Amino acid sequence: MSKSLQNLIQLNKLINHPYQIDFDYSLSLFDKLTDFITKDHKFAIKSLESDQWVNESVKVDLEIKSIDSANPMNVVSGRIEARLFLTCQNCLNIFENEIDVPVKIALCSDQNAYQGNKDYEPWEIEGCSIKIIDLIEELLLISIPLYVKHDDDEVCEVLKKPQMNNDLMTFPFANLKNQLNNDK
Repeated sequence: MSKSLQNLIQLNKLINHPYQIDFDYSLSLFDKLTDFITKDHKFAIKSLESDQWVNESVKVDLEIKSIDSANPMNVVSGRIEARLFLTCQNCLNIFENEIDVPVKIALCSDQNAYQGNKDYEPWEIEGCSIKIIDLIEELLLISIPLYVKHDDDEVCEVLKKPQMNNDLMTFPFANLKNQLNNDK
């Protein structure tokens, strides 16, 4: 793993010179993300072995710098791209989903520390620092749609309910209803 991914961005320490992170990383570096995808695949009709998707590339192009506005702060801008294999919630088949995350965030300790810089989205950090790899992983995780499905409805085959024969259907409370009606 690149040493720059293990670097910490500290909220109380401004960055003297902007630095660029421009690499392709393996999805296997992101433990929370791979755990999420592995759990997601358990519900699929046909699961994929992890070696079929875990080495997919995550392209990271980020610039980390300090800005000096009303409140000096560290900001991260750029983009993250990845191809994830997710389970469609309609048909339960695994499909490729291209994720493109534009990043323009200001790191702050609380909402009050972020004062009106409309160019960046405030990103609250618990504690006073965050590892770059953790930041990238969180950005990827929140970019996954809440309801994952194929973009093209024609590709997605929704599972049909099995047809039930009414003769085989039982009504467990029918006898109770009959007894209550007879008591009247």
